[in-house]
This record gives sequence, C-alpha cells and structure tokens, in this order.
Amino acid sequence: MNTPSSVPLQSSPSQTPRLPRWLRVSVFVGMILLVQGTLAYMLTWIDPPPTPHFVAIHITEYQSKELSTGQSADGAVPFADMQRTGMKRTDIQQALDELAGREPREPLVVYVSAIALQADGGNVFILPSDALLDDASTWVRLRDVLEKLRACSSRQKLLVLDLTPPPASPWLGFVYHELASAIPRELDAVPDADRLVLCASSPGQTPHASRELGQSVFAHYFRAALRGDADGYGDLRDGHVTVKEVTAFVQARVERWALRNHGEAQTPTLLGAGGDFTLASIDIDAPCDAVSLG
Repeated sequence: MNTPSSVPLQSSPSQTPRLPRWLRVSVFVGMILLVQGTLAYMLTWIDPPPTPHFVAIHITEYQSKELSTGQSADGAVPFADMQRTGMKRTDIQQALDELAGREPREPLVVYVSAIALQADGGNVFILPSDALLDDASTWVRLRDVLEKLRACSSRQKLLVLDLTPPPASPWLGFVYHELASAIPRELDAVPDADRLVLCASSPGQTPHASRELGQSVFAHYFRAALRGDADGYGDLRDGHVTVKEVTAFVQARVERWALRNHGEAQTPTLLGAGGDFTLASIDIDAPCDAVSLG
C-alpha cells in the first residue's frame, strides 16, 4: 500500500506587530512639532528678532531728604545698554515725549524704578528726583506715562514698574500705599492692545530692596534674566530671552528670596494683552552667570 507522501507545511511570513494607532498618531504629531520648532529656530538666523529700545526712568536720589531711598546711585541702572534719563520731572516728560519717534517694528521697553504713591482718589503718581511730598504739581501721573506709551507706534511694548512706596515722613507718619492693587485700574483707564506691564509685586505685597546690592531685589533678578539666566526658563533654551521667560524667572527668584529673607511672598506679575517678544539675544553656548542672593 502506498503511503501518501507528506507535504511540508509552508510557514506563513512573520508579521511585525503594528503599533497602536494612538501611538502612531502621537509620534507623527511630535515629528511635525519638531520640524516646526527647527524651522522657527532656523528663521531666527535668517531674520533675527529686532533689538528693543530701552528707556530707564530710574530714580535713586531725591533732593528732598524725606525721600531717601537708601539705594546706591553708582551702577544702579539695571541694564548697562539702557538710555538713562536724569530723572527730574522735566527729564521724565522729555523722555516720554521722545517715545513718539519709535518705529512700529521696533520693540520698546520702558523701565520705571522710583518711589510712587497714591493720591487724588487712589491714582498712582511717580515721584521724580525733584519731587516734593507736599506739592502734587511736582509729581508725574502714571496715567500720563501710559498715555505716552499708547501714543508710541511700536507694536511690541513692555512697561516695567519697579515702584516702592515713600518712607515714613516725620510730619506725616507712615501712610500705606497699595500700589500693586491700584495699577490694574490705571491700565484699564488707558487700554493698549500692544502693551505688557511687568510689576515688581502682586496686590497686597511689599516690594523689597537689598542693602547688599543697593537696589531692589526685583531689579537684581531682572538684570540677571536679561543677561541670559532666563533663557529657556519654562521653555527651550534657544538664545532668545522673551518677556514671558523673564517673567517666569523673576517670579520664581524674587518670591524665593522674599520667603527666605522676610518670610513673606513677593511675586512679580505680568499684566496686559500684548504679545510675547524677544528682549535680548545671547550666546546659547556661553554659560550663565551665577545669580547671587538665593
């Protein structure tokens, strides 16, 4: 009897198991985002962001002894490349008038560091170096600063407010000025879609200064942020320091310093509807400077 010949079984070709659909979609989306990020970074080489124009209204010395700040006049300007005004009332007004000459594509940063107070129904006033506490005509309304800034044609504007209340007066005593709570009302009175405002503290908080540095703690960390310490803070390190990166950096560092040294919070806050933009460009391969004070 013939035995049926055995037919070898043909093995089916091995199949590589397919990845789940959600994982394939995630990888695809990730690759798209990576390509977009790479193209955006390459475009900064071809068309680098414009350099902002900086104006510092920075007042450390007052003619009135009642307004002594205890800050050093030497090297107190937070940024070496800033245009500095002499800080009398006429100097401030002239610097604000010159903002009208800025180009639409030129970003603008106005840094105001001075004593400020509330008066006239809670409005905020900045005290120039020649201000007198008993003469409101020697003060500068914050609203005037905002109106001059709004009249500027720049489409990227940052106003930095490093304001401190006046010291106790021998004949007035200590008067509480809630500057941080009043600033949003001032901004609402002068709307500006192109403006961002970075305040040194949040409502209900006290802005602190450091005797060691001879300036405010906010100014110290703001300068460190522009030197490059804020690059990549909350985002990728790409050699461009933006407003939002600076904000995240000073919020973390100032708040930590205030808690360690005074046991209370001081949290800088960013207000306004303006878009984010580059404040400084740095060498991405250069190491960041060490930041002191915490």
